[in-house]
Amino acid sequence: MIRAAGLEKAYGDKRVLRGLDFELERGGFLVVTGPNGAGWYRNNVRIDWTATDPGSGVQSQPPDTTVSTQGADVTATSPLVCDKAPTPNCGRGTVTGLKIDKTAPTIALSSRTPANAAGWNNTDVALTWNCSDAVSGPVANQVSASLTGEGEAQNATGNCADRAGHTSSQTQSGINIDKTSPISQITTPANDAVYLLNAIVNAAYGCADALSGVTACAGTVGAGAAVDTATVGDKTFSVSVADAAGNQSAASHSYTVQYAFSGFSNPIAAMPAMPMTPARWSEGPAPASGT
Repeated sequence: MIRAAGLEKAYGDKRVLRGLDFELERGGFLVVTGPNGAGWYRNNVRIDWTATDPGSGVQSQPPDTTVSTQGADVTATSPLVCDKAPTPNCGRGTVTGLKIDKTAPTIALSSRTPANAAGWNNTDVALTWNCSDAVSGPVANQVSASLTGEGEAQNATGNCADRAGHTSSQTQSGINIDKTSPISQITTPANDAVYLLNAIVNAAYGCADALSGVTACAGTVGAGAAVDTATVGDKTFSVSVADAAGNQSAASHSYTVQYAFSGFSNPIAAMPAMPMTPARWSEGPAPASGT
């Protein structure tokens, strides 16, 4: 057996137990009900009436009554009680100021970060709900939640409470968040590659996205089409990509187109060889000189 006497309990200036006495046999149970810290009951209130009369006494004790009416200032009235006088005096007891709220608050979505036409967000998603309660009133008029992580088909739940301790919740599902940009990879033209004038070089590239998926992948020319080698000089090949959440990125490679040189020829033809014949001299009288 458990026996207790004179139990008291308070939360601040709110006293919830005062002079509680009880005995509890093995296997038994005890339920103590009363208002919460805000003074509200969340269920029907049972009142145990005790009648006294200092003169003749009472004929009988009134039965317990249950108060089910909701409100912030409910009055409970006891059954009629009479004393034992030859001409009985009768009366009723009253309890005033009962606060009873048995109804949960209502919750309704107020706003959320809108998704795009494909149902995706590329930023954090913020949600707010409005809370209302017609009897005890909501603890807060509005509650909020925020989703910051990436993922598909996520849920966010708002919870409203009233002053009597009831709660209501609402879950928004199917929230898709992708904050990571897609990627593109260029194979051809290779970065810093050198190609000959009018060489046939076909573009090769691809795009990928791990979450919402690629919706656009476009290069300077289409994949498999010839890149520009029609003129010499430095050139750039670019690829842009977008995903379903609206994230975008781009990549580019630089390449050079040059003339095709096979070497230089001697601009002057070789002169033919000329045979060399030695000069022949004849001997004779020396020429005469005049005197």
